[in-house]
Amino acid sequence: MIALDWGTTSLRAYLVEDGEVVSSRSTAQGVLSLSAVDFKRVFDDITQDWNGDVYLSGMVGSTKGWLETPYCETPFVLLDLANHLVDISHLAKRQAWIVPGVKQHHPINMMRGEEVQTLGAITIQSEVECIILCGT
Repeated sequence: MIALDWGTTSLRAYLVEDGEVVSSRSTAQGVLSLSAVDFKRVFDDITQDWNGDVYLSGMVGSTKGWLETPYCETPFVLLDLANHLVDISHLAKRQAWIVPGVKQHHPINMMRGEEVQTLGAITIQSEVECIILCGT
């Protein structure tokens, strides 16, 4: 698989095989530096010779990103992220999904990308399914 962390100011890409990162790339072409027509070109450049399904997280799913992706609302189980992936295969011309961010209403707070980093850290530390309860 290919994991993209596409933030406001940068894009980081990881080629993952058998649960291990075997290659990585980065660029300063974050979401705010791109126009709507640039996303596909930058996506192709950074994934050019890698094979696998692509999962994108971060600001790429924001109103300024490639395709706005609705947030998951708290409380939620991290595995719920998989049920809310947004298929962008029609834009990417390969199997690709944007992972939703997470939003809390009271007090208002949100994140895009950090939820995927949290999932990775939890997976490394434990096989136990974790529940995130925000605002407590």
